[in-house]
Amino acid sequence: MVRDVRRHGGAGRWCSAWCPPVVGAAHRRGWRWWAATGVPRHGAQGRWWLRSHAPVGGLARMRGADVSEPNPALHLTPPADSRLAAHPVMAVQVSYSFGRKRARMGNVRLRTVTYSDLSALRHEVAVVDGPQFQPPEFLVVRYFGSYRDGSEGTPDAKYILAASAAAREAWWSRCTVLDFRELVYRWGDNMAWVTQIGRDGVTKLQWPLAIVVGDGCRDALRSLLRDEYAGLCVESLDEAFTLCRVKAEEHERQLKQWRPRAEPGAAPDTAG
Repeated sequence: MVRDVRRHGGAGRWCSAWCPPVVGAAHRRGWRWWAATGVPRHGAQGRWWLRSHAPVGGLARMRGADVSEPNPALHLTPPADSRLAAHPVMAVQVSYSFGRKRARMGNVRLRTVTYSDLSALRHEVAVVDGPQFQPPEFLVVRYFGSYRDGSEGTPDAKYILAASAAAREAWWSRCTVLDFRELVYRWGDNMAWVTQIGRDGVTKLQWPLAIVVGDGCRDALRSLLRDEYAGLCVESLDEAFTLCRVKAEEHERQLKQWRPRAEPGAAPDTAG
């Protein structure tokens, strides 16, 4: 079926055809309309302008679609020497899909978030001076504030992890020290997440980690971490540095054992 579209603002024709089922189409069968610059007969050459539904001839406009001008990004223009013409049904299906996608994108809403929305805790980062162009031997992340009790402290635990991850990315060091001497922590299971800081997902090894405790968190951390407490928690920065140096030597030894197993063609590890 063909209709004259000179009233729409130019020469051309509105054409319709019954479309067969199309996988992934919003409507699997029905009448589809398109506008063409030439006569839409089989084998005709010319440029097919793709439009979303426009308010012409009683057709509803696709919400969010701009039909004031043809969209050059949606042309189907075969090469001149191919003697082929764009199939009108395909043109309509592409146009329809793009119109729906644009409408959905218009519903996206962004909300600004900050770390202060997540937690009232604060932190600061310090590194040990060392030779130029070499990573610092120790990275210290100090935390201040009160960790909320129970599950309400989950955002606080996430804040601690996020702050340490950002610090390790910006000032990478083999050894990370969490300074909790100014942190108040009474109870909350998610605080145990801090024991995974520095865990390498590839080697399955953990970079050296130490936690300096104070009066506001010592007893609660001992109760939470149990057997892990003695291998992680100390009372001063000097003790943390000493512990990290010991762990760094052990980590290097484990890394040397891991490298041959990771090389191509290495025999699989059947131990255990």
